[in-house]
Amino acid sequence: MVGLVCFGLWVSRGFDFYLFGFWQIWLVILAGATLGFFIGKAENCAAGAEWVMENKVWVRTYELVKINAYPYSNTLNLHLTDSGDRKLEISLSRLQDDRRIWDYVYNGLLHSVVNNRADTNALARRTLGLPKADHNIG
Repeated sequence: MVGLVCFGLWVSRGFDFYLFGFWQIWLVILAGATLGFFIGKAENCAAGAEWVMENKVWVRTYELVKINAYPYSNTLNLHLTDSGDRKLEISLSRLQDDRRIWDYVYNGLLHSVVNNRADTNALARRTLGLPKADHNIG
């Protein structure tokens, strides 16, 4: 990132290096690089075959007991609760940014509704195409 900024400054100044002789420029470049590092590190999302995690909060997707969706800004937030009483609130768009993560999570959601009879709200069923859990079975 720092290299790209330096290259951009060099090109914008007519391929002249005189600009880099000022310590103030290096201070701005260093501050921008530090800010970019912390912004990029702020949030991470990961998923495995049976779990999904955002930052340090995770749930087991095949053991969900509640799946609720709530509108938030211009997206939906999923509120997931598993059998171990772990809770994760995550943006649907954040999950769908990476197709592999979304595939893992969606398969776990479907399994939890069909096999574990997880409670869902109408918005989650309508938006995600989840069936309504039948609590009267077995």
